[in-house]
Amino acid sequence: MPRRPAPAKLSRADSQAQTRTRLLATATTCFLRDGYAETSMEAIAAAAGFTKGAVYSNFPSKVELCQAVLDAIRAERIAALGRAIAGVTTVDALAAALERWADAHIGDPAWTRLEVEFGVHASRHPALAKQLARRHQEVRARVAALIA
Repeated sequence: MPRRPAPAKLSRADSQAQTRTRLLATATTCFLRDGYAETSMEAIAAAAGFTKGAVYSNFPSKVELCQAVLDAIRAERIAALGRAIAGVTTVDALAAALERWADAHIGDPAWTRLEVEFGVHASRHPALAKQLARRHQEVRARVAALIA
């Protein structure tokens, strides 16, 4: 029986990207399930099958990891909005498409809870609060650009 060739070895950059992607996916699950305060970097590392050092080498802090999770969720929701309104040519069709998108995406209990919990955490740290406000402003600008 012929041997299969060994799988190509990933480059360091590709390996790091895969690790980061897996950590982000695992962190998303943990943060949405357990909330910001109850999720530890250790729990994320264990759930992803990595060491705590691997988590910290990709995300220097729990705040930065949670921001990355929220940024990814927001980006996915904005992309879904773009798909929902693609090709819409009338105001009535736009309103209907926005309503369908809102029904499907706004009010997700886990996402809403995480946004609120992280916002409360950020409100106690002025620099983080400014950063979060800037991120929200960027989201509003992207949504406005899509709708325009």
